[in-house]
Amino acid sequence: MKVAIVSTYPPRKCGIATFAKDVRDSLRAHTEEVMIVASVMRREAERSEVMTRIRQGERSDYSRAATIINRSGADVVLVQHEFGIFGGAQGAFLLDLLRDLDVPYCVTLHTVLEKFTRTQASVMQELCDGAALVFVFSSRAKDLLAGAGLVDPAKVAVIPHGAPLGLIDPAHDADLVARLSKLVGRDTAGRPVMSTFGLLSPGKGLEHAIEAIPAVLEVSPDVLYVVAGRTHPEIVKRQGETYRGSLEYLVEVLGIEDNVVFVDKYLSDDELVTLLRSSQVFVTPYPGREQVVSGTLSFAVAAGCAVVSTPYYHAEDLAESGAVVLVDFGDTPSLARGIASLLGDPEALARARAASHGLAAQMSWDVVGQRTARMLELSTDRGMVTA
Repeated sequence: MKVAIVSTYPPRKCGIATFAKDVRDSLRAHTEEVMIVASVMRREAERSEVMTRIRQGERSDYSRAATIINRSGADVVLVQHEFGIFGGAQGAFLLDLLRDLDVPYCVTLHTVLEKFTRTQASVMQELCDGAALVFVFSSRAKDLLAGAGLVDPAKVAVIPHGAPLGLIDPAHDADLVARLSKLVGRDTAGRPVMSTFGLLSPGKGLEHAIEAIPAVLEVSPDVLYVVAGRTHPEIVKRQGETYRGSLEYLVEVLGIEDNVVFVDKYLSDDELVTLLRSSQVFVTPYPGREQVVSGTLSFAVAAGCAVVSTPYYHAEDLAESGAVVLVDFGDTPSLARGIASLLGDPEALARARAASHGLAAQMSWDVVGQRTARMLELSTDRGMVTA
C-alpha cells in the first residue's frame, strides 16, 4: 500500500508538521511507501519524501497537487487537518484537492470544537462526508463530532496520539542528571524537576505556572521549573520576543531566578527524552477548554510524568486514569495547590506517575503506526469501511 500524506511538514515549525513526520516514520514499517504533499508558507529546503508542495494561499496549487497524487500510484491519502494550515476561508482550498482525487482519503482531525462557526462547519461537513474514515484522538472528540452532526459515527476511528519509544523505555535513562544539567545550563542534581515544552505563545498560560512557583517553594524549595521551546514563529513575526521577555521579567520580579530556567531552542528528540524522563511533574496551564489533543501532554504521559493541567478536553480524558491533577482555568492559586499536592506528597506523586506509565504502552509510535496502517488499508475499499 502506498500512502500520500497531505499536511504541513518540516522544516516548517508547527506541531502538525512534527506530527506528520512522526506519522510518516511510523507508517514506513507497515506500508510500501509514504509520500508527502506539504503545505508551505514560504520557500523551504528540499526533502526527498516531499513529492510536491502546496503554497498555502495559492488555490491553483491544490488541484495541481491532486493531479500529482493521482499519477503517483498512491492507494490512499491521509490528510492532517487543522484550521489555519490550508488556504481559503477556514481552509476551504483543501476541498479542491480532495474533490479531484481518484483514490480514497482519510482525515485526522486535530481540532474538534463544541461549536463550529458556520464556515468551519461547512468545511468540516464536506471534509468528513468525502472521507472514507475520520481519525480522532479521543472518544471525547468522537462524541463532539457526533453531537454536531458532522459525520457518521460508524466511520470515526479513535487512534491515540503517538509518542517516541525513547520516552517510554527506561533504557534511555543513562546519565539523565548530567544530560539535563547540560541542556539547562545549570546543576540539576538532587532537584525535583517540573517542566513545560513547546512553542511559546500568549495562549499557553505560562505566566500562571511561573506565578505559582513561590507557593510551590513552600513544599519543594529546590524545585526547578524548565520552560523549553522557541517562541512561535508567527508570534515572533508580529510581536518579536515580547511575550518571552514578559515571562523572564516576571521571574525576575518574583525573585525565583534559581527555580525557573528557559531553554530557548527547538528540542531534538534526544533532548526531549532527556527533559521529560527527568521531569517528575509536567504542567499545561492552557486557558482554552476546546483542545481535544495536546501532543506535549501525550509525550509527558508517555514519559511517565505526573501532570498538572487545566481541564481542557484532552487533559480531562486522561485525568480519569489518575495521571492528571486538574486545576481551574486562569487560577494561579489553584495551579500552585495542584503542583504542591504532588511535589509535597511522594505517595501521590508516585500514584500519578504509575498511572502515566500504565497509559504509555498504547502510545508508542509503532503501535499507533500499526493501527493507522490497518485503518488505511480498510479505507481502500470504501464500501467495506466501518471504524
